[in-house]
Amino acid sequence: MSSLRKACLLLVVCIARQPLVCIQGTGSERQEAGRDGSEYPSRINDAGRSKQTGPPAPKLILEVMATDWAIGWREDYVYLRVFSDGRAETQIVKVVDLQTENITSVKKTLDQVEFERLGSIVNQRPVANIKTKTIYKPRNSMVHEAGTSWDIRMPRDGHMQEIRIITFAPDEAQQLKQPYPKPVVELGCQIEKIRNEVTDEAVNFEEECKKVWAY
Repeated sequence: MSSLRKACLLLVVCIARQPLVCIQGTGSERQEAGRDGSEYPSRINDAGRSKQTGPPAPKLILEVMATDWAIGWREDYVYLRVFSDGRAETQIVKVVDLQTENITSVKKTLDQVEFERLGSIVNQRPVANIKTKTIYKPRNSMVHEAGTSWDIRMPRDGHMQEIRIITFAPDEAQQLKQPYPKPVVELGCQIEKIRNEVTDEAVNFEEECKKVWAY
């Protein structure tokens, strides 16, 4: 039987046997005849199958989650989060009578100089070599009645580096003759500086930080 006669016979069978769905055509763009006689693609061609993709999503460079505490009160919030496109975000906690009144989120694209400086600090070998889960805290027990702790996360190849700093106070640590390692001071001071750039809050920076920035 010729191919033309086969096609004609197939068409007759389709019409006679509604509501069966009959398929006609070959290749990657087959058409199906529906119950209402309409035709619609049964398979998307290669061009239609591929999804339209935009630019890749920015990657996390640094995250600092903070916990403020005092006797009978505690609050967790985003102290600083920085992405590879230079965008930074943070949260400001307003406290009245040891009660959280509100938390405000703030976002900003960083100054290129500060962004590059943060990248150079995060990527320097001494910072990358700090063992994950390392905790830095002053030995003065008085500071534990109130303070702020940082849980710092930095993505590394194959793992997430995590560092905890309890009450970042390089000046006090220096006075107690228990100074932080230099990479920790540089990282902590840059975190403070960038957060200040995002929030525009009035901050009295540590003298040890001013020494770091003077280099």
